[in-house]
Amino acid sequence: MSNKVITAFFILFIGVIVVMSGCVSESEVNEQSTESASSTSVSGHEEHNIKNIEESTKNEISSISDLENLYKNTHLGFISNDYIKGLYLWVDNAQWKSDSEDLLYDVYDRVWFYKNGYLYMYDRAGDVLYSYAEEDEKNPYPWFVFRIPYNNVVDFATGGESIAILDSNRNLHLVQYDSDNIMMWPNEKDEEDKSLLNKKIIYFGKIKNDISWNVGGNNLATGTDYDDNYAYYVTWDKHKVWIIGLSAHELNELFENNGIKPEPKTFTFDSEIKNVVVGGHAIYVLTENKLYIFDITQGFENIKETSTTEIPTNARLYVDPGYDKDTLSIYNGKNGKILFIKNGKIDETGELNLKGYDFVGYDSKEFKLFGFKDNKIDVYDVYDVDSMTTEYEGSLSLPEKVKIGYAFIDVGTGKVYTYFWGVDGKYYALVGEINENTEPAVNVETTSEIDETSNYVYETNEYEQTNTYNEDKSYEESETQTYESERSEQSFETETNSKNEIEKNPIESEVKEVFDNFDIENTQIEDLWGVRVHLKKTPDYKNIHDWLQTRTYEPCGLPGLYLAYGNCLIGISEVGESLKVLGEDKEPINKYDVISNIYILPTTPKDFTIGFYSSYNIFMAGKDGNLYLLPYDYGKSCELELNDESIYYTEYPKYITWNIDADGVNWISSYSGDNYYLVAWKGDKLYIFTYTADQLGAENNEIPKVEPSVISLPESITAVYRLPYGRMLIRTDSGLYLYDTDGYYDYGPGKLYTLLKNFPGKTVIEEYNGVDYNGNLVIYNDDKFYWIEIFSKYDENDKNVPIALVYKSDKTFPNVVAFSPMYNTYDEQLIIGYDGKVDIYNVSKVTLYDENGNEKLYLNLTYDMTFNVPFTPEFVYGEDECYCHVHKYEQYIYAWAGNDFYILFGPKHGWF
Repeated sequence: MSNKVITAFFILFIGVIVVMSGCVSESEVNEQSTESASSTSVSGHEEHNIKNIEESTKNEISSISDLENLYKNTHLGFISNDYIKGLYLWVDNAQWKSDSEDLLYDVYDRVWFYKNGYLYMYDRAGDVLYSYAEEDEKNPYPWFVFRIPYNNVVDFATGGESIAILDSNRNLHLVQYDSDNIMMWPNEKDEEDKSLLNKKIIYFGKIKNDISWNVGGNNLATGTDYDDNYAYYVTWDKHKVWIIGLSAHELNELFENNGIKPEPKTFTFDSEIKNVVVGGHAIYVLTENKLYIFDITQGFENIKETSTTEIPTNARLYVDPGYDKDTLSIYNGKNGKILFIKNGKIDETGELNLKGYDFVGYDSKEFKLFGFKDNKIDVYDVYDVDSMTTEYEGSLSLPEKVKIGYAFIDVGTGKVYTYFWGVDGKYYALVGEINENTEPAVNVETTSEIDETSNYVYETNEYEQTNTYNEDKSYEESETQTYESERSEQSFETETNSKNEIEKNPIESEVKEVFDNFDIENTQIEDLWGVRVHLKKTPDYKNIHDWLQTRTYEPCGLPGLYLAYGNCLIGISEVGESLKVLGEDKEPINKYDVISNIYILPTTPKDFTIGFYSSYNIFMAGKDGNLYLLPYDYGKSCELELNDESIYYTEYPKYITWNIDADGVNWISSYSGDNYYLVAWKGDKLYIFTYTADQLGAENNEIPKVEPSVISLPESITAVYRLPYGRMLIRTDSGLYLYDTDGYYDYGPGKLYTLLKNFPGKTVIEEYNGVDYNGNLVIYNDDKFYWIEIFSKYDENDKNVPIALVYKSDKTFPNVVAFSPMYNTYDEQLIIGYDGKVDIYNVSKVTLYDENGNEKLYLNLTYDMTFNVPFTPEFVYGEDECYCHVHKYEQYIYAWAGNDFYILFGPKHGWF
């Protein structure tokens, strides 16, 4: 490697971009112009950009010893055994890694880490792997380190022929570093030595040019078209994408202050976006059950949506960008599709029939399918592409469980090359021979579960536990009956469309009353600071039930805020983004700016759930003793002026109703994703309303009214939680049950399994809606905490059934008023609320054995920190040390306390 190579590196890779995860559904796409991103010359932004750079100088490198300290954060190791060979690398305590789909698939052998103001890049993992695998030579390349001088950077991602940085103010920066200001370590005295292979750190500390746009969104995906004519930078949030495209010439012109910045193209979606990936032939926007395809081969000015296709619900997208076409593998563990995309259009399709894998990729050059499951890759030969008929060839065992990975077959050797991120946070580049004498990983994984769970022994002196399905015949069969509603017809209210009727409608006064009933203010509580939402009047509903599962990680619909006064329900569903970000800025907050949705409901809600099939479908229990289904398509969007603000709300001229007085509601999607189960409960009765996706998605037809199946439980139901694959956890006064709607377990559909009996206590779920999630609960009873994990085992009939593993804490915690499992990227934590304080404990689960070899499960809770607060929380939730969905920050605390809702940031909040 020479200094010319370094210069070439700058030309090709000055790219760092900010990425985050989002959510999903379905939609109609509309293209809009972006008013905030005008087509102005670069010089108009120079002063602002220079100010940004000068404001943050705390991480400047001034000496060679500083470079050595940077190098101490990096690690590169080699792996070699009989079946696999390669390398793995990581950076100590990295706050961000390039472990997302668009980054891995764009350039699979380029690795990025961010830590404390520096971006570390390892650019030649593929070359190092090849020389080690084929020639047994360890020739590591140096690490490239870039100083990131901006405050409030959200995230990073590679892409295109520029460095891109997205900050928390939604400013997208395309950056060029000064190649005349490079430092290296070790610093050899021989200035004629042009070889850089003996260098360990190549450091770039000064930004020469910065082109910026104010865009929307807090996620970013990047890439180039198949012949590298254009680089595309795509930011996105829940319902919009902003696309910027630049040719190499245009980018150079901008950096020379001679160009005109293109205006971002904006596309809106009715439903939530799950992921965005830039391929060689298109930009792919993934929602819950649709894929939108935007052709990028005709240049940025001609970019448009060219195809839309239905996809399996909650699928993962695996993209293999190619020159001739992109190959897409879309798969959700049960169903999948292979799509070939050429010039933004679907060229061919095939169905994936493999089941049980985490994700699946397709190598179109060698006609191989790769099924990733835990720490194995199964290889299938595709001998009929039209029908995607496959034959299992063998597998490759890996040293770590795969989080996200990429694989292909080397044409010359027939070996499998794989590049992946492990769940341990390390990046692996490996090559190995296919082992033809192994069973597929999906079978191996099932066998492993049997061995691990079959010998569990539980203490029974404090509770009775049943490991198999309920043997009491009155409950085992889960007797199903048809509940005849007294109101057998759908209730359709008359639409009031005339101007006079609207003027007489009291909706304006109802909405005004809601806004008058709360204030938002900045707050400081000792070491904590943030936002307080104060309710002047006690609401008829607030989201304090942990079974409101609207997001990926948080219970109670957090960080969203839902309030109802009368039949007016407002949603501040952007708390995690807008209200939280505004709170971080410590600026006064206009409450009209943070309201995302207002619903005028048929009655005052007792409980509600939202987001099944469409993001805005609502199922609710009314205080009038009825259940209501409010489909998004039945709603009517309206506008009113309030205090010189334009307020948008949705009312429902028609809806579906049942005369059932329920205490709570939730929804569950089926194993296949084709059905949605709306559930309600009252006393010991569970009502299940089954709708197909076709019924809920019928745009021009009425959604039918279905009658529920009714299941009786042994005692009163207190909560129903959603699990993937058509399963629901049912908490009763002192029991825990699992109802299997679709036959995920071996006793078939419609089975009720008893997990715990005689086990009372307050319960909070550990929320996570991943496809492999089985469910964790924390129960507090008699001053002790119990951590409940749902697993499976084979019973005496050789049937796979669910079981509950109970980890008991020996410590006592008196006077607890609120608690919940926290989200933490690295460890499990528990946040505990008392009168006047909040404690955080680190969680570890330990398995010990007695003298007879019996297994004992223990919960260790280790004290971490305390925050004093001037309230008694009704519900408290926290997030800590997260490099993904919480924007790379530490210490968030959400709390409901009477008529106050708090979003608080700890003293370590910020980049950690």
